[in-house]
Amino acid sequence: AFAGIGRPEKFFATLRQNDAVLVEAIAYPDHHPYDPAEIDRLARRARSQGAAPITTRKDWVRLPPEQKRQIEVLDIQLVWDDPDGLTPLFDSLLLT
Repeated sequence: AFAGIGRPEKFFATLRQNDAVLVEAIAYPDHHPYDPAEIDRLARRARSQGAAPITTRKDWVRLPPEQKRQIEVLDIQLVWDDPDGLTPLFDSLLLT
């Protein structure tokens, strides 16, 4: 797994909490500008260890189209148990 986000350890922890076994967890600085050769190396390195390279959606969208096919992406969806419970919060924000 690799990530160039503000807190990459949270991404790696999310993967582990969902039963992913990380062969490696590679952290890059936030907004890291990946180049095609770097992505090729990451993909080859992962596959040589029998793993699938995975990253965040934020990182994946910045990859060149030809590199995206080599990399898996973790999508996270936020679901509110009680969406109506947010109404007071939004109302208070609109009134300030």
